[in-house]
Amino acid sequence: MLGALRSSNKEAWMVKLKCPASFRLRKICAEIFAWGESTMTRHGVFAMLALIIGLRTLALAQHDHSMNQKPAAKPAATKAVKPSLTPAEGASIKIISPAKGQVLKGDKVPLEYKLTRGKRGNHAHAYVDGELMGMFESEKGTLNGIKPGNHILELRVVASDHVTEVDAIDKVTFTVK
Repeated sequence: MLGALRSSNKEAWMVKLKCPASFRLRKICAEIFAWGESTMTRHGVFAMLALIIGLRTLALAQHDHSMNQKPAAKPAATKAVKPSLTPAEGASIKIISPAKGQVLKGDKVPLEYKLTRGKRGNHAHAYVDGELMGMFESEKGTLNGIKPGNHILELRVVASDHVTEVDAIDKVTFTVK
């Protein structure tokens, strides 16, 4: 019985792997099994198996196959991805103020727009240069903290969940001095 136990375990651990570290480990295991078949008791074989399992785990944990792989391609520069828009279903928005190309003074920009809610629209999100600056349910409001310079104001119609944007957007450029 001991001979059968030894040979079946020997075969189980002599799995042919392709990397050099696994080859060295297989060679060590073969020598241990050859020595164990002639001199060890059944308890000794189990102890040796535990040692081999530990050695194999340690060797594989410290072995890195990624050295042989090509480096991953660098991801292409990505633009900010807009969420997918649901159909407008009657929703629309039109910016009234600020007017296209309007020059404003100070960091407060008065906002006025016309909103048609449609089936899904609930309110508007205001983006200045791609950054969310406010959410408006009424058709008038103020954008605060706008720094001097040229800007793009974008109003998007949004559902009540604040996540679902419908395909109803208007943009205008303006300048703050």
